[in-house]
Amino acid sequence: ALQAGIQEIYDDVRELLLNFRSRLPDAGLYQAIAVVVDKFQQQTGIAIEFECVGQGVPLSREQQLQILFIVQEALSNIRKHADADSVTIRIEDGRNFELSITDDGEGFDMEELAQQSESHIGLHIMQERSTSINAQLTVRSVQGQGTCVQLCLSEEHRHAA
Repeated sequence: ALQAGIQEIYDDVRELLLNFRSRLPDAGLYQAIAVVVDKFQQQTGIAIEFECVGQGVPLSREQQLQILFIVQEALSNIRKHADADSVTIRIEDGRNFELSITDDGEGFDMEELAQQSESHIGLHIMQERSTSINAQLTVRSVQGQGTCVQLCLSEEHRHAA
């Protein structure tokens, strides 16, 4: 089962790389997220509200790419596990860059999850990606009350494109 899960992640990532490596710089991060959001809504029928506030210092291409992957991974987790009706993605782009992805799905028990290493491989990947760009990733979930993934990239770690 773990092998299949890893294969699925590789496939997701490969598809993303093909789709976005070439397009990210011209379209920009918000545009790229909007494409991911549209595709997710079409595939799952789950409504997503996507809002961006502010316009801070541009992010480097690497930061944009990692943030895009984190959004994709969070949505992939929602699709596979959450049984959600709606998702909200909000970006506050001020001095810090703050992203939150909140779903109204079934959530999970954080402590229980900590004991099942392979079932939250997606969370590990998001954590590694955020660490690679010096961002803080926080995941909060309560069983029966949905999940919120938050990423904060502080002003001193932003790098202009």
